[in-house]
Amino acid sequence: MDTSETYIKMCDKAGEIQAQREAIIGNFYYDPLTGVRIVGTIDSDGVNPFTIFNKQLEDSRYIWLPRQDQLQDMVGESNPLDLVARLASEVSPFGVLDDPYWHPFTSMEQLWLAFLLAEKYGKYWDGSDWVLKR
Repeated sequence: MDTSETYIKMCDKAGEIQAQREAIIGNFYYDPLTGVRIVGTIDSDGVNPFTIFNKQLEDSRYIWLPRQDQLQDMVGESNPLDLVARLASEVSPFGVLDDPYWHPFTSMEQLWLAFLLAEKYGKYWDGSDWVLKR
């Protein structure tokens, strides 16, 4: 799971994705005050985390860090082979990585987030924010 500064920034700036966040077991969130947290089943003190964390998610400082499988689900392709083919045709249309846009992404989460934002929202990462395709 990518918890790098770059991925956190990419997720933070993806308002369309952040609008879908909810407290689900296994979700990762970044809290600038305490670092990365994962929603588990029961906290160590026996308190159900959903009671507390659902309220905490109303605080905009929490940044949802979608896992690769969640990003793939958001693309909306039900067949995994078709999904991979769509990604491959976008990042490597002629069988070579000739588009330098895709080169800076250093994790599968970054790559899938960039693909999702391009496919669904026509947005591209410029290194600091998501911008509409020109």
